[in-house]
Amino acid sequence: MKKILGLDLGSASIGWAMISENETNGHLNREILGMGCRIIPYDGTEGKEFEKGTGESRNSERTKKRTIRKGYDRYQLRRKYLVQELIKLNMYPSEELMKLPKMQLWELRSKAVNQKISLSELGRLLLWLNQKRGYKSGRSDSNLEKKDTEYVSLVKNRHQYIREQNLTIGQYFYQQLSSDEYYRVKENVFPREAYIEEFDSICNEQKKYYPHILSDEVISKIRNEIIYYQRPLKSQKGLVSVCEFEGFWRKGKDGKEYFVGPKVA
Repeated sequence: MKKILGLDLGSASIGWAMISENETNGHLNREILGMGCRIIPYDGTEGKEFEKGTGESRNSERTKKRTIRKGYDRYQLRRKYLVQELIKLNMYPSEELMKLPKMQLWELRSKAVNQKISLSELGRLLLWLNQKRGYKSGRSDSNLEKKDTEYVSLVKNRHQYIREQNLTIGQYFYQQLSSDEYYRVKENVFPREAYIEEFDSICNEQKKYYPHILSDEVISKIRNEIIYYQRPLKSQKGLVSVCEFEGFWRKGKDGKEYFVGPKVA
């Protein structure tokens, strides 16, 4: 008697059957020993791209949501450290400043580049700058020469324009909103570099009026260790496998055997 396992792979399910074959007096007899189906549960639109054959993985939606959660958690952590620093410097804004209308807030942000503002007003602007830090490419140094996408080109061109006009992001948006109250700020993305330049412009101007509080050390800490701190990319070298032709087994100090040798290209 011979047993055969049959599998049927679909886009959202896997079917199986175990069959036995037995030849008696020249006749082949088959019997189904067991069968079943395992369905991959897709919720809503999840997996639609996979069904179309565009290569979406089963866990892509989970990965996207986890990335959003991580980004929000890290923003909350930055905000916590920034609030602690502002309280220590007596710069934390009042409830009235926290509820300041958006147009007045844009006006304050535009004014801070070349006029004196109060320390609590500066604290309110720093909390705002911490909310939106701008676009930053994750491209490695080895890929810097690659051609930018259309989206990245638009972001860079927008930054180049305000540089030519000698404007910060706050000044540019305040001008646009003053002439058109329905101007879509969120649709006009700027690179991280432009936000850092605005931070430097505001702090350099306000340092003239509060040198005893806004020291270089304090500004550097808020700039580089809190608001614009960026975690370094994790090394992925450990994921590169050992060449199966050049590798060899070696016993480690713990007595276990490990496959070691040159890594694959």
